[in-house]
Amino acid sequence: MPRGVRGRLLAGVRFPAHDYVTALRARVALRARLKAEVLARADVIFAPVKSRLPPRIADVEAEDVGPAAAMVAGVVRTTPPANALGLPALSVPARISSVGVPLAVQLIARLWSEQVLLALGHAFEMSQPPREAAEQG
Repeated sequence: MPRGVRGRLLAGVRFPAHDYVTALRARVALRARLKAEVLARADVIFAPVKSRLPPRIADVEAEDVGPAAAMVAGVVRTTPPANALGLPALSVPARISSVGVPLAVQLIARLWSEQVLLALGHAFEMSQPPREAAEQG
């Protein structure tokens, strides 16, 4: 088993049950606050999928997984909030960056609003200019 996977599994085993219950209660409170303060005025939250361009493969294949894990976590830090709150979210291709990396946006909706989420995601994707096919090779 890869070290990173084993470490995450062991962290879950060491997480006390009372802390888990506290986290579940906090999730309900945070979701209610987000609904009252943001999603009451908007159909979706429009956010980036990645906070920066992804690292190079050579940078994450290092023997010391700590810095590589921190680097990857920094890239994907925008998607866990919707996941943790149990909100429906959709990633939609947006454009190609100046260095040739595909970029995407994330749409986050209220609970039970998947139909609205999918319709808005489709509308956004159709509004974008056509993308070039990936080079085969």
